[in-house]
Amino acid sequence: GDLAARAPAAPAGPAPRITCDPPERPAAPPDGKTADEEQMRKAEAAFRAYVDQGRKFQVCIERAQKEAFGRLSVAEFIALEGLVLQMQASMEIEAERFNRQLRVFRAR
Repeated sequence: GDLAARAPAAPAGPAPRITCDPPERPAAPPDGKTADEEQMRKAEAAFRAYVDQGRKFQVCIERAQKEAFGRLSVAEFIALEGLVLQMQASMEIEAERFNRQLRVFRAR
């Protein structure tokens, strides 16, 4: 068979400019051994805001990816998938950091 016939089609036009901004990571949570309740509440609010903004970032990337699907190269598509996965991993890491200190705080 003809390899050219089986090769993926070139993207139709330039890929769109993605205007999704990832959130800034929250500050490290306070030490659960010494933090007061107000510090833990502020840390929780910052973490929840980060997750909310992170999910919005993921939705933004996924929407842009779908809208531009026919114009993306394989590398561009994979790069966008990578952004979604990196955001997910970051949210999970931040959740573990916060929850670890929250467990210490509650155990006092």
